[in-house]
Amino acid sequence: FWSDATALHTPREVADAARTAREHGVTGFIPSLEAFSYVPDRPEAGEPSVVGKRHKPFGFDPLGDGKMPYNVLPVRVQRFAYRAFSQDPDLEFAKFERQLGEHFFGPQASRAEAADLLELQRIWMYEADWYWASPLMNPDFFVAHARRLNWSPEHLAAYDKDLMALREIATRNRSGSNPATSEMHRLAETVVGRWDAKQTTPSRVPQAKQ
Repeated sequence: FWSDATALHTPREVADAARTAREHGVTGFIPSLEAFSYVPDRPEAGEPSVVGKRHKPFGFDPLGDGKMPYNVLPVRVQRFAYRAFSQDPDLEFAKFERQLGEHFFGPQASRAEAADLLELQRIWMYEADWYWASPLMNPDFFVAHARRLNWSPEHLAAYDKDLMALREIATRNRSGSNPATSEMHRLAETVVGRWDAKQTTPSRVPQAKQ
């Protein structure tokens, strides 16, 4: 059974896909988790602003950072979810959250840490496509994408909430000593810093002229 849940969605969709595979009597669940990096010479997914710019898998820059994109925190969450729900499609999500917390933060993990990690991953994948992570990750792309699709004020406001959530995640995890906590802080702070540098927010994106 194939699904795009691991690449484009959240652990809840991974769980749904694993259950769908079992319900249909399928003997295997092999979802996509593709990462690719190349410079497109034509619009992809209808987006002309990507032409001439290198794709960054899952919104990260493995060439610049020198890091394997499959090892970054939001992607590791999805890899963990795939393992957990493949082994037990009936796994209750509350139990999955506890397992997630222990895996990333140790046996003394708090519910708040697991909740922050799941929220970070959700935001990273919100309205992602094969060619980009959530538009929120890149303000310049966000502006071009939102204007092309003429997003409503309500749609833009939803991204404001996600940006505020990232700001709060960065603040709460600023002084954590656990490697996963430190990475949560770094990732959230990086995105917040990009928007702060532009001195704008998603809801202030000018509407396309009619």
